[in-house]
Amino acid sequence: MLRQGWGCRHPRSASTRRTGSYPNQWRSSDGRRLFDEDNLEWMRFVEWLKVSGMPIREIREHVRLYMAGDSTIEECRRIVCERRDAIDRQLNELELARDFIEYKCWFHDVARESGTCDTPRTMPYDEPPDDIRHREAR
Repeated sequence: MLRQGWGCRHPRSASTRRTGSYPNQWRSSDGRRLFDEDNLEWMRFVEWLKVSGMPIREIREHVRLYMAGDSTIEECRRIVCERRDAIDRQLNELELARDFIEYKCWFHDVARESGTCDTPRTMPYDEPPDDIRHREAR
C-alpha cells in the first residue's frame, strides 16, 4: 500500500531490501519493518534507479558513496549522470523502433486492403503519407 504515493509502478522493493540497497532499516520488536520519511525517500529513489535499468550492484555502490558523505558528491553525480545518458540512448533506440513498427503497421494495412504485400513494396516514394515516408527514411 505504501507504493501508491511513490510515483513508481514496479513492485520490486522487497527484493531490493533483501539485497541491502536501503540504508538505516529498522525493525519493531516483532520483526516488522519500520519506515520514516527518509526511508520512503530512499525507497522511491532506489525504485526509480531500478526502473531506469541500473543494476543492483551500481545502486548499492551509489548508496554506499552517498552515505559516505560530501566527499563523494562527484562520484555520485557521475553515476546518476551516466544513468541519465543511458536512458537517453534507450529513448532514442525506442523512438527508432517505434517509427519502424509504425511503418510496418502502415505497410500491412495497405497490404491487407490490396490483398498483397507487393502494393506497399512497389508504391512510388511520394505516395505514402508524409509521416510514413519520414519513418521509413529514418
